[in-house]
Amino acid sequence: MNARWYFADLRWAMVRLQEIQRLLLNEGEDWHQPGGAPKTIPDPTGARAMRHLASMASLLEEKASILAQREEALLVIAGVGDALGSEHAELLMRYYVETETWDEVAEGMGISRRTCIRMRDWCLEWIDSVGFAHAKNGLGAAEK
Repeated sequence: MNARWYFADLRWAMVRLQEIQRLLLNEGEDWHQPGGAPKTIPDPTGARAMRHLASMASLLEEKASILAQREEALLVIAGVGDALGSEHAELLMRYYVETETWDEVAEGMGISRRTCIRMRDWCLEWIDSVGFAHAKNGLGAAEK
């Protein structure tokens, strides 16, 4: 997998993680009335409860998988920072992990959107040229 696909998949996973966290939070709130008092379960059948538990377990497994993917990507991003500079790592972090738009990244970093895209391309090309294993260690620093 090349870096462009790797980070596109990461961004999708981060958006999915936000969705999972909302789903898990909403499920927890569904069992309580305002003020924290427990609600009665509308359909207390065993089958419905088992489906609910299976659904929650599935979401928790998916969340754990995405968090592991994020941790792996953070190592790559840290390596990019070591090799290319902290501004490159910040750009990858903001767009791919924090899921900001390019306009938000540009504004937050005080650079143009076009510069953001060029920096992103430089990062991804560097990762592809040195490989993910070396990128994690910040090895193979490229000349700008």
